[in-house]
Amino acid sequence: MNVYEPLSHSFSVKPGGEHIGADLENIQLAKAAENRQVMHEIREALSQHLVLRIRRQHLTPADAVKFTEYFGPLMDVRRPAPPALHVPGYPGIQVLSNGTDERGRRLGDGNTSAQIWHSDSGQWEVPPGAVLFYCRRTADPAPTTGFLNMIKVYEALPDRLKQRIAPLRARHHMYSQSVDVEVHLTGKSLPLAERSAGMPHPLVRRHIWTQQPILYLPTRRDSIIDGLSDAESRALLTELWDFADATPYRWAVPLMPDDVVIWDNAAIVHNREGWPESQTRAMWHLLSEGEQPTPMYPSRTVNANNTAQVGY
Repeated sequence: MNVYEPLSHSFSVKPGGEHIGADLENIQLAKAAENRQVMHEIREALSQHLVLRIRRQHLTPADAVKFTEYFGPLMDVRRPAPPALHVPGYPGIQVLSNGTDERGRRLGDGNTSAQIWHSDSGQWEVPPGAVLFYCRRTADPAPTTGFLNMIKVYEALPDRLKQRIAPLRARHHMYSQSVDVEVHLTGKSLPLAERSAGMPHPLVRRHIWTQQPILYLPTRRDSIIDGLSDAESRALLTELWDFADATPYRWAVPLMPDDVVIWDNAAIVHNREGWPESQTRAMWHLLSEGEQPTPMYPSRTVNANNTAQVGY
């Protein structure tokens, strides 16, 4: 992997793994957010490494918002019920936590469950673009968060699968706690009509920054693929997820207090380890608005954000 060299030399980039991820060093994001050239260089580093970890940060809520807003308008993803404290006055910051305060009020949304590979909010017409975690508190030992490079996964697919999935769209449907491992293993399928009404996205989407193809999968293996039967859809998605899970294109990091990690939600899926319910973990979770997924292999298309035409 080539190392991105920032033009201003205001920070250094240390690759975190052979195929994905990097640590940014010698930088404070609160100060970086005031400098558009530095922010441009951070975005360039993100476009190459797809996941960036920045340790020993000291962000106020306003700092976290300003930094993340560089990648797009923030999305309010706080759950309406049960109500939680989150960060009052900052609707763009969702607290992910299983903890409560001294009065028994929930700190945020979340539980202690291990989670399967997933991208955030694929059931929306316009899924998030960049996702940021700012660790405020963690369990002991700190559970790891894993990241998997779906550009590399697509590259490694056998040609027969690439040809088969090129024109296909999957329906990303709503399913409560669909990323939790136990729900994934035991949760019953919704009726076919509900799964068929999910948001259609291409199985192969185009990466807006690099123009590379991404394998873009719905979280639920029982999702419906347009033009295939229920059984055919399930078999194909299971094959694709099993293939992805067996690849080495990943980076897993334990997030410690004051660690920041930001990733490209279009090209990356993530998971996490669970932790004991007796311990509390708390993350600030910020998401910037992304783009409506663009098929990599339509017959002809022009993306509004990029005028390059792609034919298949």
